[in-house]
Amino acid sequence: MTSRLVVLATGSGSNLQAILDACADGTLEAEVVLVVVNRRTAFAAERAAAAGVPSVYRPMGPFREAVPDDPRRARERYDAALAAE
Repeated sequence: MTSRLVVLATGSGSNLQAILDACADGTLEAEVVLVVVNRRTAFAAERAAAAGVPSVYRPMGPFREAVPDDPRRARERYDAALAAE
């Protein structure tokens, strides 16, 4: 059974590329179905596009602004929103 993966990425996407390559060569019995980036300029989105995988931009900024004095809580809220989506 092939697993369907959603990959979270923040930067260049080198780990994403390794996952995409492993899926392509059969090392990993999976398919990347979505890439989520939290930086608008993350090169990972370009890697996803080159592989035919859709990507979405979900910034963490609004969560930090909601609880500026509690970065841990901001991260928890961000993670929960991603999981719900």
